[in-house]
Amino acid sequence: MKKIISIIFAECYREFVYAKRYSIERFSSIVMLFFIFFGIVYSSTTSFGSHHLNNSDPISVSHRIVGFLMWFFALDAVGHLSSSLREDLHIGILEQIALSPYPLMFNMLGRSVSRLFINMFFAFLLFITFQLTFKVKIYIPITVFIFFLITYAGLYGLGLFFAGLTLIFKRLGPVTTITRFLLLIFTGAIIPLNTFPYFLRVFAQTLPMTLGLNIIREIIFEKTSLQAIFTNQNFYLFIVNSLFYLLLGIFTFIILEKKARSKGALGTY
Repeated sequence: MKKIISIIFAECYREFVYAKRYSIERFSSIVMLFFIFFGIVYSSTTSFGSHHLNNSDPISVSHRIVGFLMWFFALDAVGHLSSSLREDLHIGILEQIALSPYPLMFNMLGRSVSRLFINMFFAFLLFITFQLTFKVKIYIPITVFIFFLITYAGLYGLGLFFAGLTLIFKRLGPVTTITRFLLLIFTGAIIPLNTFPYFLRVFAQTLPMTLGLNIIREIIFEKTSLQAIFTNQNFYLFIVNSLFYLLLGIFTFIILEKKARSKGALGTY
């Protein structure tokens, strides 16, 4: 157990070193995301309010800020593990990492935990910037973080799924990019789900971010109590959804890692 914890901490340290060393790259990506959100707000023609409001009304902007920040975490959770494994393969260090008698799963856990904390810092910067830019004020209760972490667990599972595929296929092409934008468009992050056709609304409920985002918005904007949340069937669907994606990712990664080890594919790119 002590060695497993050491692996997780070593990966966390590595990620923090990378974040510090390549801080310009990270800050430039945050600036890019700000301008993407700016364009989304002023190019949108739909509203989250109960009445027809203009594109930049405070209600719609506030909903989109919360949705966009949730997608910001999804952006990294879904693609970072596969991209970091691909980089390790490219520079030839993955085989050395895999010499440990312990599964790569613990390395992935360390990377994900550290990226979560790093992204929380940048999400806070974006959150403050969005509020100042669009002149809105959003109060986030502490209870939101419980549902955020459950949602993130499902997204992490999806990221593990793609990481497992990377061990076998090396390059996934635009698969992770397409998935990221599916999560932006079809989870209600920036476009209200009630504007979608019925079959797309059903599809949206199966994605690992939709139900969690809905609950988070209910707590923030509708002041829904935890008791009301726990008695709603959507809460249990949310738990099942996140658990499904988490288990899917874990089992897929374990199976494909064993396959890659047996084929000796961890040292080839």
